[in-house]
Amino acid sequence: MKKQLLIFSMILMAGGLLAQEVAKRVVVEHFTNSRCGICANRNPGFYQNLEAHPDVIHISIHPSRPYSSCLLHQHNSSENDARTNYYGILGSTPRLVIQGTPISVSTNYGDASIFTDVANETTPVSITLYQVKENDQLQVDVVIKAEADNNIGTANLFLAAAEKLVNYNAPNGESEHHDVFRRTFTDNPQGLAVAIPAIAGEQLVARYTVAADEAWVFDQMFVVAILNDATDRKVIQAAATDPSDNSPLSSTQDLQPLDVQFFPNPVHDHLEVRLPGNLSTAQAQLVDVTGRIVLQTPVRTGEPINLAQLPAGSYWLKIRTENMTAVRQIVKE
Repeated sequence: MKKQLLIFSMILMAGGLLAQEVAKRVVVEHFTNSRCGICANRNPGFYQNLEAHPDVIHISIHPSRPYSSCLLHQHNSSENDARTNYYGILGSTPRLVIQGTPISVSTNYGDASIFTDVANETTPVSITLYQVKENDQLQVDVVIKAEADNNIGTANLFLAAAEKLVNYNAPNGESEHHDVFRRTFTDNPQGLAVAIPAIAGEQLVARYTVAADEAWVFDQMFVVAILNDATDRKVIQAAATDPSDNSPLSSTQDLQPLDVQFFPNPVHDHLEVRLPGNLSTAQAQLVDVTGRIVLQTPVRTGEPINLAQLPAGSYWLKIRTENMTAVRQIVKE
């Protein structure tokens, strides 16, 4: 399995922006099990309800309880359980988590209100996904944009490869399994910490790639992105592709990121920064995963940034010029 973060940049878009919140997509994370008889009884009513709400994003996750012998769980046991534990609901199935909130087991999953009650929420953040399938690899460019000024700070990005339809005659009698979670792009089922753009018009652009698995029907694969609040796990925004999508970001240069090179990464004491040839200096800002600024300094090519006094961990390094900003995640060892 190949996963690689290829680019990570933040862009300040200039000119007449109309800051306005946008609709928040409704997303349901469906925790089920292919050996669970109760799931076989309750899932049909839920799926009928879901079919009546085609704008709702759905992904099914298969935890080890009540049955660790579930074939769909065993394909990726650690990440299925980790996502379930993220919401603290490992135990019985089926369970629904809608907009990051676990729904009571006594709820009628076929009741339209589980979706309509959250259908009109807004958010200052949008997510756009550009999916490409080629050479047995699933690639996605993720664009997280501040549509309005906000103080979200750090959030958790769950980025998953899922299979639209898995045909499998399960022990509980279910033969069709929908939107099956297969693997994360980031090796982090609880969500990769990302610094959300705070100013209307700022965009965060990331590219991830995952290699196909022989157990997948590759034509059925698609991408789900869920941005959870870092504190209460409520969904900030979500997005999903269709298995048929093949729409690459036309060019990362179209977004005009600042082309900066950082090395080594991971780093011990000194980080080298290489600016584009037409720039002699820029401003650097280092932010920890809580959003706290821990270092600010001017940078020049050939003059390393001294990080020796910082504790080990992950940081976001922002390099700013007058009208562009580059952001890279670095690891201090």
